[in-house]
Amino acid sequence: HIPAILGYATSMERHVKPKQLVDVARAYANVTIIALEQQNINLATATFHRSLAVCKSIEGDRIETLKFLSSISFNEEIAAEIQYEVGMELIEGGTSIDEALLAFEISNGYASQIQSEFYGSSLFQIAKITCNVLGELNEAGNLVKIALESDLKNDFKVDALVLSGKIKENLLDINGAIEDYEKAIELPKTDATGNAYYSLGIALRSQNSDSMTIQSHIEMALNLGIDPTPEAIEILGEDHIAVIKSVHRTEWKQYQESLANDSSDSGRGGGIMSSSGVSNDSIFSKNSGMDESDQNNDALSMLEQGAASFDGSVPMGGEAADGFESSISSQESSSRSKVNGKKNFNV
Repeated sequence: HIPAILGYATSMERHVKPKQLVDVARAYANVTIIALEQQNINLATATFHRSLAVCKSIEGDRIETLKFLSSISFNEEIAAEIQYEVGMELIEGGTSIDEALLAFEISNGYASQIQSEFYGSSLFQIAKITCNVLGELNEAGNLVKIALESDLKNDFKVDALVLSGKIKENLLDINGAIEDYEKAIELPKTDATGNAYYSLGIALRSQNSDSMTIQSHIEMALNLGIDPTPEAIEILGEDHIAVIKSVHRTEWKQYQESLANDSSDSGRGGGIMSSSGVSNDSIFSKNSGMDESDQNNDALSMLEQGAASFDGSVPMGGEAADGFESSISSQESSSRSKVNGKKNFNV
């Protein structure tokens, strides 16, 4: 049944509307479950990650789908990854900090057993919660120190160094904070680099350091997207080009957010850019000539169509899974031999 269900999943992914992506993620997860039953770990890994990738693209609440995926985790690496994603979703949704903390701790526990990349990143998230929510600065400082000593990716390393610097500033270790900020700006640029430059400039200012150095750091911070603060404007002056650009950028962002809010309040409109004149219905959608009862009673027909359209590949976004095509080739051949020249399967 794997070629049929996988064909169904890939066809859905190519044609469904955004609101139906939950069904796509579940379809790939179903292939994962069957592949595990057949001890096909390569295919299970490929379809699990495809399900997770689709889940990340879902607009709105993704937590239930992520929790479903966590229930079918089949090794430490997968468990560490999915628990980390659950924690991040809970943080972004602001639903439950305690539950997010627990997810990161579970992720860290699995990752510590296999030296996974999620060890350092989950530890960093625990440190952030410990610092920003629980207010336990010493404990947060110890956690972020361990995270920095692990194999932490550069994206997280800049963030972690900035967090470490903030903790040291609050503990009145200004020199230690400056050292962390200086390490952060030496790393390849990330979204947190602007914050590192700004924090370094403000910390140097508190130490009465060279004014030109302070100004250069604040200017770089604004150019990297930091919003203008009263301190930044005081240091550079209102007429500084970096301040003017950042003020305009902030005003534009606020204007765009206002338009988005107005659009959501007014509901859906017509117009040439609306979807009223375009059909995105797939062959599996409710508007394809079948009512809901017909769809529920014709699951086999959908699987037949999936098997017929199955092309032996999973859309991996440029990533290929070793052994994937060979693992399904024999099943694909068997499935197609039944489809060719016949209208229906004989079950």
